[in-house]
Amino acid sequence: LLILALPIWLLGELIVHPKSSPASIRSWWRSTIIPLFKKHKPMTIVLYIILLSSANFFSSWTWLCSLAYISITANQALFSTLCAFVLVLSTLAGAEKITISKLIAVIAATIGSVMLFLAPEASPLAAFKSAATGGDLSDDASSSLMSSEGSPAIDVKGWVWGCTLVIISTATYALYEI
Repeated sequence: LLILALPIWLLGELIVHPKSSPASIRSWWRSTIIPLFKKHKPMTIVLYIILLSSANFFSSWTWLCSLAYISITANQALFSTLCAFVLVLSTLAGAEKITISKLIAVIAATIGSVMLFLAPEASPLAAFKSAATGGDLSDDASSSLMSSEGSPAIDVKGWVWGCTLVIISTATYALYEI
């Protein structure tokens, strides 16, 4: 409630005493806030604020919940695909057009994310492959993913759930960004 009260108080002060506010605030007020209120009703603006705040909260919450299921490396590798989500969703919303330079940048970022995601310490794939083939688990990255009996120490359902939570978080934050 306090988070909503402070901006509303500031807007009230700027409406009541526009001459006493600094020039930069008056300029920002004239170029941003007044057109916004001319275009939308105040209740619509409050609903936008509530919707954006809820999207940001939900994104943060799902991101934090995913940490219980997957490593921070895998979490960040998946979340770093945010640029691809933003490009696709902003294109679907009509806010941006896909250009060659944007496409190359998103592909390069996604390749980097995939490389991080497939790193042995981020993914259980190395441990499952090694356990299935009866391979040597002497290296630290693979052995940390194995239990003392030699079976995978990773909960596959939990890992999939954690990845799903990060993808939901990324998509929600992409909606918040556009």
